[in-house]
Amino acid sequence: MKLLSLICVLTYTLIFHPLKCTFSKVTFQNKENITIETRFFLDDLSEHLASSYRLKHADFSQLDSSGSQALQRYINERYYLLVNSEKINLQIDRLHVSKDRITLNVFLSAKATPTDNIIIYNNLLTEVFMNQEHKLIYNSKHFTLNKYQPELKLP
Repeated sequence: MKLLSLICVLTYTLIFHPLKCTFSKVTFQNKENITIETRFFLDDLSEHLASSYRLKHADFSQLDSSGSQALQRYINERYYLLVNSEKINLQIDRLHVSKDRITLNVFLSAKATPTDNIIIYNNLLTEVFMNQEHKLIYNSKHFTLNKYQPELKLP
C-alpha cells in the first residue's frame, strides 16, 4: 500500500508539479541584520520533512510545531551564510502558509552587515530533486543556485 501511495505521489508531482524551485529575496533590515524571505512549494517541502524527520505530518502552524522545528534543523544543514568565512545559521522568524496551501513563506534572519564578506549557501531539496533551483533576488539582481552551484557571494 505504501508503494502504491508513493507511486501516486511521484506521478502527480512529475505530471502536475514539474517546477522544482524556491524563490528568495535578500535584504538588509538594518545595518546589523540580513533578512531572507524564501517561498517553498508546500507539498515538496512537507513530504520531504515528514519523511526525513519521521513526522506524521509537517505542521507549520507555529514556530514550535513539529514541521517548523524540523524545517529549522533542515535549514541549519543546507541553507546558511558564510560571513567573513564563518558559518552563520539562519533563524526562522516567521512562517506563513498561503491561503491556497500551495506555498510556504519562511522569513529568516541572521547577524550580518552589508560590508561583511557574505556567501549564501542554499542546497535545499537538491538531494530529492535533481532539477531543484533556487531563484534569488538581491539589490534588484537575479541569481540562480542549484545542486552544482549552491553558493552565491553577495556583490
